[in-house]
Amino acid sequence: MVTFTAPVLNYGILAPILIVLAGAVIGVLVEAFAPRKSRSSSQLFIAVLTLVIALATLLRTRGVYSTKAAMSSITFDGAGTLQTSTTLNGAFADSAIKSGDEITVDGAALFIRAKR
Repeated sequence: MVTFTAPVLNYGILAPILIVLAGAVIGVLVEAFAPRKSRSSSQLFIAVLTLVIALATLLRTRGVYSTKAAMSSITFDGAGTLQTSTTLNGAFADSAIKSGDEITVDGAALFIRAKR
């Protein structure tokens, strides 16, 4: 008889990945069913909100290290946290650029100015 081993997932550590995945699914649904006029603003709102929530979740779990977050297939350590936060910040800046806004980086601050 074959025994089934249930997967062990640490959802707290996997939360940033799952949040971005959920945002992508919601974005596809909006693209499929939203009226054409409200699509771009809705997509931008969903993308920015998803990235902000994922970054906040990542910052909340930044001191947690695990090699068994998803049955030893995903490892979270300092370098992984740095890479994920860099990717999320880059995606956030990319979303702002695609919306037509102007981005100004002044030291550690990031300013996004709406195009008029």
